[in-house]
Parts: sequence; structure tokens; C-alpha cells
Amino acid sequence: MEKKIKAFFFLLFLFLVFAKKVSAISITTSNIDKINVALQESFQITTKISEGSLNTNYFIKCRIGENASTLNEGQTLNSSSSEWLYDTDAWSKMPQVTVDNTGSWEGVITCRVKNTANLGNKLVFNRACQNNSGSCDNSFQSTSFSPISLVSPLPTLTSEPINSLQPTDNPFPTIQPTPASESSPTSTPKLQNYNNIYISEVMIDPDTGANEWVEIYNGNDYEIILTDWHIDDIENSGSTPKKFYLTINPKDYSVLDLSSSMFNNDGDSVRLLDFTQKEIDSFQYQSSEKGKSLGRTSFDNDSFCLQTPTKKNSNGQCINPTPTPTPKSTTSSTSTITPTYSPLKTITIIKTPTKARSTVTPVKFSLFTQNLPPTSDSPQEINDSVLGITINNETPVSTQTHALLSSLSFTSFAYSLLAIISIFLKMKINA
Repeated sequence: MEKKIKAFFFLLFLFLVFAKKVSAISITTSNIDKINVALQESFQITTKISEGSLNTNYFIKCRIGENASTLNEGQTLNSSSSEWLYDTDAWSKMPQVTVDNTGSWEGVITCRVKNTANLGNKLVFNRACQNNSGSCDNSFQSTSFSPISLVSPLPTLTSEPINSLQPTDNPFPTIQPTPASESSPTSTPKLQNYNNIYISEVMIDPDTGANEWVEIYNGNDYEIILTDWHIDDIENSGSTPKKFYLTINPKDYSVLDLSSSMFNNDGDSVRLLDFTQKEIDSFQYQSSEKGKSLGRTSFDNDSFCLQTPTKKNSNGQCINPTPTPTPKSTTSSTSTITPTYSPLKTITIIKTPTKARSTVTPVKFSLFTQNLPPTSDSPQEINDSVLGITINNETPVSTQTHALLSSLSFTSFAYSLLAIISIFLKMKINA
């Protein structure tokens, strides 16, 4: 008996734990972006998961039908594979989301009505299933729904002109109408390029269990549909760009949740590519911080800074000082240094003349008159070159010096002559 009682309480305990696990998760839907939709026209619905298993992955899908018991007319877009999935497709193909450490997740799911559905009013639910090694484990349907109205699609005219003018010899042109059959309704999303589309905010290093995400801003005054666009990291890094489908309202934000990690925490690039993989917007970063996002400081430049995440809202204040904006384009300038030459100064060099050395030529005494050649020093020529300037200095012997030397020579000659005459006279007297 005692064993039966213990077994009963053990089973009761397991039942209570299991029951708590099953009933804990809550899914709600809100903020559908379109009320009137056509067959195969996509729309987005905001979905919130709460009280889920902490840091756990969940598959999620759209369920659409005329009432809660016939929800088999919906399709869900897996943005990672760009594949539209039916309600009956395997759970493992559905997009995945990760609840945070509080057991919550909130994001946008892209849905549409399959092309075999009947027109009229529909109900949109969401259903989530815990990912248990790639298979579904305990699925839960949203407790709330959003109503839509399925209407006939409007015909989309081709861009080809209706009338073509063909030049002929006839002065009046022949009008050839384009067959009316070329204008037909279309249900395939149109691949289109847009301007004023920006990367607004990026979560590089999310909290444990959370996913990376990229916020994109539509700067236009009209709704845009990004079909087969891509998100990529640094060019030619070896990773495959992730294709996605996103609808963004005018002057509004939308977020792309990445199912797997793409960006390096210690530096990488974030690039937005169109359907031809042409780069539309990009930025580079050198580092990141766990749980913080990199947000654009202004749509006028390419500067990003670390901030508290503001998913699907205007960016907040920078945590670190705002970096200096990087202009979209720069123009290099070359500084030219022109040498300035000062004119050469004329330097006057005065050479102090040395005393002239007089050269006295010996004179032979003669009783006959002689013409004494003037005695003089040869002129001294100085030829120097300083900075290309030639300086000529001459030191001539003056005329007065010549006259003085001539006079002294004559006086000496006369004195010698008188001495000789005096000696002869004394010898004659004594004799």
C-alpha cells in the first residue's frame, strides 16, 4: 500500500510539472500592417511570445482561415531561405525565433494567403513550436487573432507604352495599338530598386540565446517592398549573403531577424544589397559590446555609435562620444610649396692695401747726363670671385714718389762728385 501511495504522488508531481510546462507559453498577435489584401499579397503581423522556456528556439508560422477550426489557407515566409511555406509543411522549414532570458520574444512575421483561397473575411493566427533537435515539441497557438479581408487584386499595367509611332513616308503617323492581352493581373512580387533605404541599427553581439538583427529605414513617402534583397558582411569574405523579403511603411523602420550568426564581434562590415546584389548601403565597425547595438547617428552621414537597442524605433543616444561624421565623398587637396628666392645681396669687399714696397734700381754714376727711368712698383691686381662678383683692386705708385726718388738719386750723385773733386784739390795742394 505504501508503495502505491508513493507511486501516486510521484505521478502527480510529474503531471503538475508537465502541465505547468505546457500551459506556460503565451502567444499574442497585433499590429497587422494591412487589412485588405489580395491573393498572394504579403503582409506583416507583430507577434509576441511570453513565458516561454528561457533562451530556447521556437519555430513559428502563420495560420489563416475563415474561422479558428479551418486555419489552412496561410503561407509563411522564411526570410533566411526566401521560401514561402504552407501550413502543412514541416516545422523544421519554418522560420525560427529565440526567446530571451526572460522567456520573451517580439517580432514581425511575414504572411500571405495562398492562391486557392476564397475571397472574403479571414482570421490570422500565429502558432509556435519549441525546437527540439530540429523537430516540433509542444506547439502553441496564439490566443488572439487579427482580421483581414481578402479582395480581388487590382490589374498591374506593364510599363510598355500603349501606342508606338512608326516613321513612314505618310505625313500622318500610323498608330499601332498594343494588344490588350499584354496587360494582365500579376500576383508575383515585383523586383524593384529604391532610393533612400538605409541601414539604421544592427545588433552585432546579442545577449546569450538571442539572435543578431538588422534594422532598415525607409526614408521615402511611400511603402516599399524589398523582394529578394540581401544582407551580407565584408565583401568576398566567403560567407553567403542572406536573402530576405521585407515590407516597410513610409518613414518607418523594419527589422530583419537573422536565424544564424553572420557578423564578427571584433570588426566587420554590414552591407545592404538589392536583388542584383548591388550595394545600396554599408558601414564598417572595429568592435562591439554584448547586448548593445550599433546605431546610425544621422541619415546624412555614415557614422554609427554604440547605444542601447531601440528595435523598430528611432535610435537613442550614443553611449560613447559621438564620432566625427564621415562624409559620403571626400575631395583630396594637394598643397604646393613654392620656393621663394631672395635676391643676392651685393657684397662689397674692401681690401686694405699693403704698404707698397719701393724697389730702388742701382744707378751707375757717370759724368754724363742720364735719363733716369722712373722707378715704381708694378700695379697690384687682385682678381677675386665671390658669389659671381669680380673685384679688381689696383694699388698704383703715385707720381710724387717717383719724383722724390729721382731727386735723391741726383743729390747722391752730386755729393759724390764734390767729394772726388775735393780729394783731387787736396792732393794737388800738398804736392
